[in-house]
Amino acid sequence: GSASPAETSETLPRSDRHPRCPQVSSVQLAALGPACGICDAISTMMVFISVGTTNAVSTAVGGGDRAAAKRAASVSVTTSFAIGCVVALLLSLSIGPLIANLAAPAAVASTVARTGGDAAAVAVTTQLWAACETYVRIRALSFPFSLALMSAQASCLGAKDSLNPTLATLTASLVN
Repeated sequence: GSASPAETSETLPRSDRHPRCPQVSSVQLAALGPACGICDAISTMMVFISVGTTNAVSTAVGGGDRAAAKRAASVSVTTSFAIGCVVALLLSLSIGPLIANLAAPAAVASTVARTGGDAAAVAVTTQLWAACETYVRIRALSFPFSLALMSAQASCLGAKDSLNPTLATLTASLVN
């Protein structure tokens, strides 16, 4: 027969048994929720880059002007990288004050209301928002590159090349 869950869990490697896989607390994992929400919302607001790039490149390609298409793609990738740098800088500088002045106080007030002021629950809530701030700052570093990649992919699609973005995405997924 098959092993019971208790028997199976004893045979599986645990993260605290391997030095490369440190134990991550549930608070740190919970902090990924708001951190991903913040960063994903910003990424969604940057979709204009893809739309504009695809339009500019496809218009040039449709008009038979490959040089204009290459210029549009080049300008778009460079501009996207610059926009990503600005977004990364602004996000890194503002996330601390935003959390300290808006998110954390509201979360702590909610925790106090739900728990009657339990000090441990308030401490966990405070730790969660501190971890969220760290995760957002780390992910902010990726914005210049992710926006440039978004623009490059849109350039390929505007040039009727869907194979290279697909292969690049597949390769990146495999490497990741």
